[in-house]
Amino acid sequence: MPAAALAHNGIPRVVEIRFPPQRPGEVWAVTDDLGLVVHAEGANRWLCGSAIRPDPILRGMAPVDASGATWLAASVHGLFRSEDAGCAFALVDGPLQQHVPARVVTRPDLPGEVLVTTETIGLANDVFLSEDAGRTWRAAGLAIEGRIRPPLLRAQANPDVVYVAHADGAARSVDGGRTFRPMTLGPPALGVLPEEFYLLGDRPMDADEVYATIERFPNSIVVRSRDGGATWEPVLEMEDVPDTLSFDREGRRGLIVTPFVGVFRTDDGGETWAHEPQPPVDLLGCVTREPASDRLWGCTDTAFMGPWVLGYSDDFGVSWTPVLTSFPELDGPMECPAESASARACQGLCPTVTLPAACTDDAGPPEVDAAVDAGPPPPDGGPDVDALPEGGGGGGGGCDVSGNALPLLPWFLLPFFRRRRQST
Repeated sequence: MPAAALAHNGIPRVVEIRFPPQRPGEVWAVTDDLGLVVHAEGANRWLCGSAIRPDPILRGMAPVDASGATWLAASVHGLFRSEDAGCAFALVDGPLQQHVPARVVTRPDLPGEVLVTTETIGLANDVFLSEDAGRTWRAAGLAIEGRIRPPLLRAQANPDVVYVAHADGAARSVDGGRTFRPMTLGPPALGVLPEEFYLLGDRPMDADEVYATIERFPNSIVVRSRDGGATWEPVLEMEDVPDTLSFDREGRRGLIVTPFVGVFRTDDGGETWAHEPQPPVDLLGCVTREPASDRLWGCTDTAFMGPWVLGYSDDFGVSWTPVLTSFPELDGPMECPAESASARACQGLCPTVTLPAACTDDAGPPEVDAAVDAGPPPPDGGPDVDALPEGGGGGGGGCDVSGNALPLLPWFLLPFFRRRRQST
């Protein structure tokens, strides 16, 4: 089908929102296979996923140098690097070449320093550190025979403090991710298994105060540690799986967003939580606070007819203002020279899910393979199927997903949402 941006795995979904300090004023919404949406100065520009490789299945993307021109993109096909602000990408070689990267975690005070976690079948997974904007890498030495589970959590109050959960347990670093020491998995009385333990977030005023979720059915338990993971206490129990946790800059107001049972709010730094069963927006997720303010940004799951793709809240989640209702409303491509690999890969594509005849008058199918280094095939056995983003939504239906959202989904879909959250 000519001139269409194929949503290879169903309706695209936002997998992370970030605010690159090297590129002030920009809000980045990374989608799984449609690519990168950059919101700035009231416009939404698009870098198609095919700029990285066909069927990219992205996990994250970030600028990693002081100028904001060097980018890393984590895909299930490998880690890709660009030195010209996304106009051309190449597969990163070295110890990460055969790995499936799960996340790119930057350091705000040292732009060239970056961490990447992996979740590859058949290889020992680890936390990898680069101090030269992604040119060279070394492992922290965890060597886990299983997944390093997102998120890798860098403390807001002290970027040297890093928390990670994995197939064998959890660990904490106090040297920026160079080395890790094991930490406990919640209160001993709860008998927490590694596969139940997921990091949720931290308070911005204290690098030792961290929150995690013990994911069980039907009730999940949110636990808190105030001593860097040495001891834990339960703070909240719910019939759902928390999606995200955000605190304001002072660490007083907090918001836990869930896919099914609404939101939980605190106004006293997490001591007490109030349940708001009717969420302000249906299918709200990926809520992230803008670092320089208390503005929250979020997405909704358009695979299930969420009302918008990207929006913000200036009253800490009470109400939301969309800035991008649906992918076809994007304002145009990011600027790259016409002869660049990304421009050629994206030529003639339009950001839609239902495929129109064409976006340009006579545009034929782009020669993606000639424009992009697709890299080697995935490692033996392929990427972890259980860790891959699921298709969600399929092919039929229109791409205009504005309008009324679906009501709360039945409980039998909870395992599906758990798998989707774990894949991001």
